[in-house]
Amino acid sequence: MPPFLLAGIILFVPLFWGLILHLMSRLGGWSCLAEDYRSDADMPATRLRMRSAMLRWAHYGNCVTFGVDQRGLHITSFGPLFGHPRLLIPWSDISVTSKKVWFIPCAEFRFRRAPDIHVLISSRLAENFPPSPVILGPRCSNTLLSPPARHLDGGHSIPTCEIISLP
Repeated sequence: MPPFLLAGIILFVPLFWGLILHLMSRLGGWSCLAEDYRSDADMPATRLRMRSAMLRWAHYGNCVTFGVDQRGLHITSFGPLFGHPRLLIPWSDISVTSKKVWFIPCAEFRFRRAPDIHVLISSRLAENFPPSPVILGPRCSNTLLSPPARHLDGGHSIPTCEIISLP
């Protein structure tokens, strides 16, 4: 292989991959969330690594880490994905509803400052979020992310409520 061709490939592949990641961030909505929720805070000790999520149409398969603490929901991508900064979303800005996507039960997270962006995760993943005292609200009788009740058909339900921080 000629050296100039090898040099071209070495330069082209990372630039092309960076462009793809940047477009995914823009079209999926991660960059929109970063405008309001970008954070340099350390991830909390309570975290779920290598999980999947969907932002709009962009699927992040096994490359997202979720963290939970009193400040809110932390979301970060695996490694330095170009255009995907770490996020910290306060509980007061999050609402969660249950939804089925292709017959799969999911939890849909929506955000007060970015209402057009939603994050879909599986109900199973949402069940693994540890209960937190800040996730209680007047419209929820129990913590939102504790294991939901089972339906008679064996499915799960996630309560629809707004996450409201306690004083």
